[in-house]
Parts: sequence; C-alpha cells; structure tokens
Amino acid sequence: MIRTIPELIRHLLCVRTIDLDSLKKYIKLSHEVLHNALMQLERKGLLKISGGYIEVANVIGLAVEGLKLGLSHESVATCLRWKDFEYYTSKILEAHGYYVYRGLKGGRFEIDVLGYRGGLALAVDCKHWKRSRLSLLKAHAEAHISRVEKLSYAIKARMVDIGFRKGKILPVIVTLYEPYEKVFNGVPLVPIGEFNDFVLNVRRYVEELNLITFTV
Repeated sequence: MIRTIPELIRHLLCVRTIDLDSLKKYIKLSHEVLHNALMQLERKGLLKISGGYIEVANVIGLAVEGLKLGLSHESVATCLRWKDFEYYTSKILEAHGYYVYRGLKGGRFEIDVLGYRGGLALAVDCKHWKRSRLSLLKAHAEAHISRVEKLSYAIKARMVDIGFRKGKILPVIVTLYEPYEKVFNGVPLVPIGEFNDFVLNVRRYVEELNLITFTV
C-alpha cells in the first residue's frame, strides 16, 4: 500500500502509466492529499493527466523529485532503465546545440551517448546503478577511458565517420546518485540532476579539474 508521497512517486516511476481508479486501490492517502500531489507533479511537468489516466512525462525529473523527498537511491534505481538515462542525456546535449549519437559502436568500443560541438565531444557512459564501492568506480572509470581511447583511434583512422574529425573527446560518467568524488582518474562523475549544469560549464571544468581528454 502507498502511504506517502515519495511512495506514490516510486510507484508511478515503476508503472509509468496507470488509470486513476486503479491507483486509488493502492493508496492510503486522503483524496485531497492525492489530488494536490498529482496536480503539483503535473505543474512541474513530471506527469501528464488526461481522461482519468496518469502518465509519467519526465522519468528522470520524477526520479530526482523522489530523491529530494527522501526516496533511497536503491529504491529509485530499481524503477529506472538504462534507456531512460541515455534519452535524458541526449536531449540535454541536443538542447545545448550538440550533435548527438546514441549507441555508437565500433569493433572494440561502445559509447552510450556521444555529443560534440565546437571542437569538444562528450562521450557519456550512463550508469543508473545504486552506490558502488570505490574499487568498482575505479574499474568503471578505467573501462570507460579505454573505450574512449579506442574511439579516438577509430576517428583518427577514419574507421568512424560522425562528422567530428578534430578536437578533444572528454569521457563522462553520468550516475543516479551523488558520487563520493566528483572526478575519478580524470573522469568526471556527474549526478543526473546536475548534468545540465555540467554541460553548460564543461569547458571551464575541463581546465579547472584537469580532466582527461583524447585529441583527434
């Protein structure tokens, strides 16, 4: 049974679409509290309510809202899919004028999302897992560095033609949670809720944080 607003948010994240009558069967909230909560989430652009049906309009935004209200990262992560992160990061990059490729594959590498603009490319690895041990973070960072290095070789050798032929490629890992460290082995670890700000200020971060890049 759903007894709190955070529990309501988690349920909506998991089901994505539900009719209001069915939702009420799981609810232990008063009609007024439920109505106000749904209206507030709709005003924030997180839900779409029409004809007695509720649809999640912004999966990542709703997840971040749930985290703010006290949901654990573990409970939210079980309702998210890898594709949710890929889609969200792609849309943010496109909104800032980046040319975007999703699921870019080569013989020895695969990049979840690649966006480039003005001589800088961001190679994004989307991780929606719960909190990881430091050793696992290190392994993920090293594996992503290796993938991006292979991508840079492929671009130089003209084995991959995506329109990006000269500049720097920055490996980035996007996560659900606030990581223990902002940068690991020269790779920025960016919480999904902060990715928009990261993209806005990425050129400054490259210089200030001494981030690893590959030149092509």
